[in-house]
This record gives sequence, C-alpha cells and structure tokens, in this order.
Amino acid sequence: MAAITEITSEADLSSHLSTLSSSALLVLYFYTPWTAFRTSMSAEMAALASQYPVTVPPSISFVGINAKALPTSAKEYGVSTAPCVVCLRSEQILESIKGSNIARIHGALDRHAGITANRIPTSLDVVSVPTELSAALVVRLSGLVKMAPVMLFMKGTRETPLCRFSRRMVKLLQDHSIEYGFFNILADEDVRNGLKQFGEWPTFPQLWVDGELIGGLEIVREELSANPEFINHRLTRKVVAEGHSA
Repeated sequence: MAAITEITSEADLSSHLSTLSSSALLVLYFYTPWTAFRTSMSAEMAALASQYPVTVPPSISFVGINAKALPTSAKEYGVSTAPCVVCLRSEQILESIKGSNIARIHGALDRHAGITANRIPTSLDVVSVPTELSAALVVRLSGLVKMAPVMLFMKGTRETPLCRFSRRMVKLLQDHSIEYGFFNILADEDVRNGLKQFGEWPTFPQLWVDGELIGGLEIVREELSANPEFINHRLTRKVVAEGHSA
C-alpha cells in the first residue's frame, strides 16, 4: 500500500522528484500545523494513499509538505491557503483542491490516477459529493464575499457574536484595528451551506479579503501574529496591481 512521504526541506523535495518517472502522478498534500483540520485531514489522506499499490517504478507518489516550513514550494505550486492538494504529472499541474473536501480529492485521484483492480475499495468510495451550487447562488455568493474589502462570515453579528470562535475572530480584528463587513450566516441557510462548498471550507467563521478566502480563526490569528499588517498588505498589493494594469 502506498503511503505519504513527509518532506521537510526544499532539497528533500527536489531529491524525491528526481526519483519519479514522467508518467507518475505526484500528489502534494500541503498542510499547516495550526490548521484546525490537520489531524482528521492527514488521517483521511493517509487512508486514501493506502488504497493505491506500491509499484516499481512508482505510478503514484503522495507527499506531505508543511506549507509554512517550505514557503518556496507552496508559492511555486500556487498554494495560498492550506490544506491544499496539488496533482501533477511531468511537472504540469493537473488540478488543485483547496480545503478539506476529501470526496473531491478522491475524485481527482480517480480521474488522474485511474481506478485499477488493485485499488482497495473503502468507505471513501461511498462518500456523497455535495450537489452543485445553482448559478444564481454562485452569483450571490460571489457578490457577498466582495461586499467589503474584508468580509467576515460569522455566527451572529459584530455586536453580538453567537459562538466563541466568532467572538474571538471579532476581537482579533478589533485588536488589529481592521475594518470589515460581516454577514450573519445563521440568518440565511442558503449562504451558510453554500459558502462551505463555494469556499471549500467547512466551518465558520470565515474571513475573506478582496474576494479571496483567507481561512478560519486559527489561520487568521497565525498570519496576524507573524505579520500584523498581513491583511493591509494583501489589500495594498491588490491596489498596486490594479494601478499597474490601468
């Protein structure tokens, strides 16, 4: 059974890649230690890897990468948030799956690796994939995440958060003097359920900056701890980019 190879340096990654043939499927699993989903996600990824046989030379290779420890690799493969799974062949990215939607990852591997008689069926084979979002809801969600430069989707309101994680997120943003808009997901089931699939992030609160999902409480806290101007810099880069393109 295949297993996930943990990579701890850029040199180790280069060395590992050099052992793979051009036909091999490379599955890069980017995570962060502080991601709330790491424990369950890592176990699910390990279970998924175990469904594929070990061959010589390898036809598929699973690699685990701490995105914070290897930022160069994360940037090279377009990983801005974790968890994220990137499928490659011959150094070409075939598909990137952000978030912890294991059913979607499972489907991607079936498309790119192919289902063979040697693959061991597991309970993952009967995971139901959420129905597609309606076009009208996609348009609505696309507008909501850009309703303000910084948007917080939370349980309750800024004045009255209705869960401890939303309360902590509000305080975190206030402590850093960050202006933001908010949406109470408890007031709208379509938005509450749709945003989980739209952003490929299953929990709330969710913080979006300039229409891009940053993540939940732990991710935002870690980013602001490392760089208190993290959000302002994201917005500034956007303004500069628009200025150059004008």
